[in-house]
Amino acid sequence: MIILILTKLNLGILHGDFNEQNILVGPINPESTEYKIVGLIDFGDMQVSFYVFELAITMCYMMLECLKSKDIDPFVGSAHVLMAYRKHRKVSREEIRLLRVMYNEYLLKMIQVTVLSTNAHLDYLIS
Repeated sequence: MIILILTKLNLGILHGDFNEQNILVGPINPESTEYKIVGLIDFGDMQVSFYVFELAITMCYMMLECLKSKDIDPFVGSAHVLMAYRKHRKVSREEIRLLRVMYNEYLLKMIQVTVLSTNAHLDYLIS
C-alpha cells in the first residue's frame, strides 16, 4: 500500500532536521513580542525526498518539545505544526493517510533514540 501511495506524492528538497535547535527566529517587528522564522541552520541532513517526510518529522519534534515543556498538550502542538504547514503547502489526502503511519513510526524511533542515549548501559536493547 505505501509503495502505491508514494507514486502519488510530491518530491522536493528537504532540510531533514527541522527542529527547535535548527530554527532562527526574530521578532515580527521591533515592538513585537511575537516571533517568526527568519532562517535555518544545519544542512547536513538535506535530501531530495517526499515533502510529507519532513512534515512527519517536524510534528514529532514538536510533540517531544511539548512533552519536555509540559506547557502544551503534545497532540495540540503537533496539530499546530500541521495547520501552519497547510498555510504554505496543500497536504493531499494520500499524504494525510501516510502521515498517520509515519508520525507513529518516527515518534517511536525518536523515543527509542532518547532512551538509548540516556541509558547507554542498556545497549542490549539495540540487538
